[in-house]
Amino acid sequence: MKLVCRFCSKDSLINWGGRRKFCTNCKHSFRTKVKGRKPARNREMYLLDRSTYRRIGKKKKYSAVTIMEKVHKEITPLLTPLDYLKKTSNLPPAFSF
Repeated sequence: MKLVCRFCSKDSLINWGGRRKFCTNCKHSFRTKVKGRKPARNREMYLLDRSTYRRIGKKKKYSAVTIMEKVHKEITPLLTPLDYLKKTSNLPPAFSF
């Protein structure tokens, strides 16, 4: 996917520093969006591989406490099993949770 100018929708862009682009057509400069980091695998290592915090910490060169905080931060947005069942079940309202 090729980047286009936000202002004139042309593809005549040149690099203008780190994340900045410059449109040679309309003479505007703007920043592009950051792509972001790849998600950490701490959650998978802890839940699926059944690794301990200390083992993950040694592998990633962090302390066990830091790994514990990162795992808890990654796990909090996950649904609990009961919430998952509520969301996916097609039971009539009389039998809902």
